[in-house]
Amino acid sequence: RSRQRALGGTCLWWGCIPTKTLLEHAHALKVVQRASEWGVSLGTTVTPTIDLAKVQVRKDRVVNGLSKGVEYLFKKHRIAWIKGSARLAGAGLVEVTDGEAQMLHARKEIILATGSAARSIPGVAIDRTRIITSDEAVNLREVPASIAILGGGAVGVEFASIFRRFGSDVALLEAQPRLVPTEDESISAELEKAFRKQGITCHLGIAVTHAAVRDGGVDVSIRTAAGVEEIVHADILLVAAGRGPVTQGLDVERAGVVLDRGYVKVDHEYRTNVPGISAIGDVITFGTGPHLQLAHVSSAEGIFVAERLAGQHPAPLNYDRIPTCTYCDPEIGRVGLTERAARERGADVVVGSFPFGDRKSTRLNSSHGYISYAVFCLKK
Repeated sequence: RSRQRALGGTCLWWGCIPTKTLLEHAHALKVVQRASEWGVSLGTTVTPTIDLAKVQVRKDRVVNGLSKGVEYLFKKHRIAWIKGSARLAGAGLVEVTDGEAQMLHARKEIILATGSAARSIPGVAIDRTRIITSDEAVNLREVPASIAILGGGAVGVEFASIFRRFGSDVALLEAQPRLVPTEDESISAELEKAFRKQGITCHLGIAVTHAAVRDGGVDVSIRTAAGVEEIVHADILLVAAGRGPVTQGLDVERAGVVLDRGYVKVDHEYRTNVPGISAIGDVITFGTGPHLQLAHVSSAEGIFVAERLAGQHPAPLNYDRIPTCTYCDPEIGRVGLTERAARERGADVVVGSFPFGDRKSTRLNSSHGYISYAVFCLKK
């Protein structure tokens, strides 16, 4: 079930690729703005600015080129591409309900890989004009004078970096007492310091109670940890409060597939409770907590299922060793468990850290930041 007749899905059209392209443009602007530090003279009359409409032209060229590449691979390997929405229609059956309408029969297995979609919170209604999601943010043609971002996770901090570098006043609104709450506490603290130096306002440990479009912008009502009610006004509110599974319209319940909070529940070989139906990617859960919503994780799961269906015996994925990266400024990279997670599992933990920048300086030494942090886990 795709929102457009093109190959690639969330990562290519609304996620990884467009956001990283925008981030690369933000980095290019940063380098140009500091041209003198690189020994490059732009003269005294040049003020570097960003033309977001032209940025979007290049971003679209990158995205379309990669999508065409996937289409070529489909043709090369004789993979049928059927354009349309679909639903489960019985044992081994998938009904394509629009576009190239037809009934398909799976000889071996049906694999659900419908992904996820941006979601909001109570009191915040997305209108996709003033109150938007990342889907709209990657396609903005003008830089907003101000933007509030609901959510301080990976999506929120990446867009905060993009729009602050492009020139927007940025306010980050996060319910947890720190940014990127799934990372180590020390990483959150360093990122907050870096953001404040860049002029990004961080409202942490707050509750967003309501958002209303008013006076050509958005009034966001927040409640602080002390119970104080405040209004944050911005031209645009970007909702980055997480992503939910795309299962609506698939008739998974009618097929008897068990859901857990809307996610398709699978075992560690990605089988659902219904024989002949498996699921991979953002749409799944193992029933033991959140599943990593990362493109390379979904890809690895797809490879596992393909090998299983081919009669091979693939090794199960080790989710404790999945590498992750958040492309904010400064960037965050991680492999394995956080310090807290390691301690909760009963490991003896030794922590080592090293700064790659001059902490006495008010600006970063490196164009990519300075955080380095290592956790070594020793089993008891």
